[in-house]
Amino acid sequence: MRCPVCGEEIEGREAVCPSCGNPLPQPKARFCPRCGTKVSRYAKDCFLCGAPLDRPSFSIPLPDLAVVALIATLIAVWFFRPFQISLPSPSVTPTPSLHPTSTFTPTFTPYPTPFIRALPTSTPTPAYIVHIVQANEVLEAIAARYGTTVEAIVKANNLQSPNLIWEGEKLIIPVTPTLQSPVAQTQPITYTVQKGQTLIDVAVMFKVPVKALMEANNIPEPRALREGEVLVIPALTPSPTPSSIPIGGSEEVPSVPEPILLSPPDGAIFKGPEAKVFLSWTSLYTLEENEWFVVRVRYRDRNSQDWNGEEHYWTQATGILLPSHLAPPAEASPRLFRWDVTIVQKYTTQNGQTEILALSPISQSRDFLWH
Repeated sequence: MRCPVCGEEIEGREAVCPSCGNPLPQPKARFCPRCGTKVSRYAKDCFLCGAPLDRPSFSIPLPDLAVVALIATLIAVWFFRPFQISLPSPSVTPTPSLHPTSTFTPTFTPYPTPFIRALPTSTPTPAYIVHIVQANEVLEAIAARYGTTVEAIVKANNLQSPNLIWEGEKLIIPVTPTLQSPVAQTQPITYTVQKGQTLIDVAVMFKVPVKALMEANNIPEPRALREGEVLVIPALTPSPTPSSIPIGGSEEVPSVPEPILLSPPDGAIFKGPEAKVFLSWTSLYTLEENEWFVVRVRYRDRNSQDWNGEEHYWTQATGILLPSHLAPPAEASPRLFRWDVTIVQKYTTQNGQTEILALSPISQSRDFLWH
């Protein structure tokens, strides 16, 4: 036994350390539970009365148990060595070639089915356009606008009657994206001008030249149209033979899809006269040299019930920057703008006159505010 203070080795059962005089810990005394006689620490029976004694409890400290368990684990891992995988050594057995080998013939393995695609045929695939019916609009005008027939629209929309359509209704217009002649009208028809429409709007709607529309209605010079004014839409004549096609243009009207507006988004807000308002769009149709995008911009000042002005911009690009003079003055702010885009063709006839022919429907319009 060692002294817990000075560490001196002590023999025997001393009560104090002979070196430093510190009291030494003494083993706990043991007594017989029956007669109370002091007995030995390791005795099994009381020497006086013979009563059996309880065995002293023996416990191993927890840290010692952890060390023992770790050692046992390491021994087991070293003995079994599960991390070592014995791979069989390959054995090569030579095989004599008793017969001549056959010649290898390559075979063609086709691609899996998902990668085999049939070439497109030349048969045109019908496309569909969604048209929103405007006030006082009839199916005859809609069919003429998109180069289709009333029967085709009725069938595509499962209409009970061609006369049962109403403002705001969405109609599916079947069109074929190939070059085709417009549907010929056997008789001139009349059309009632809607609010804000111009000559070019009506010409685009019915796919007739602006000049033909003016001549049919005795309009000598381009002018603004009045809401409710009734216009005569001239009958479309069949396409001329190749020898009589006008110089620089063609009487055939291709089914050109309408431009798709990109930015600004509908309902955008611009502030200040220094704001840069850039209108952009895209088109699935590639313009020829004599074809143009016509951008129509209308604006209405605050508290105004009608459009205060309208401007048209011709470009072969897919975007324009509005001029700063369109910024509203303080007394007119905010100013509401509405814009759309059409594709037209400008060509010269045999007698030298310039004609404008609408190729596409008018795009959907968008609005924005300029404060």
